[in-house]
Amino acid sequence: MSDTVTSEQALRLAAEIVLCDEALTADLVDPAAKALLQWAHAAAARAAAACISSGQSVGRDQIIEAVHPVRAVARAVNDLVAARHDLTEDEFLAELLALVDLAGHVAPANSSPVACEDNTPSSF
Repeated sequence: MSDTVTSEQALRLAAEIVLCDEALTADLVDPAAKALLQWAHAAAARAAAACISSGQSVGRDQIIEAVHPVRAVARAVNDLVAARHDLTEDEFLAELLALVDLAGHVAPANSSPVACEDNTPSSF
């Protein structure tokens, strides 16, 4: 396991993971990119906080793993926006609904903290 991180370090790492990944917003204009990054930052913070509150010592690798689903959803949102003109309305809606479902499983805002190992949806 990697070195144990403090709560503050975990939150900082979670923020860096999503805010420094240009691929998450590569196909978005600034206002949309900002909105997506705000969501991803908040979800990553919840994922990191859930790990820290598990009562076990937590390392960098566990925070990175816990934030991975958030990055995957954000990247999928970016990709959907990029592809939206090539999709029929039905295809776009199906993709959008799948994303809504996934996003609801990624560190939901109203969830109680869970251990890091339980924070990744099975579809990733």
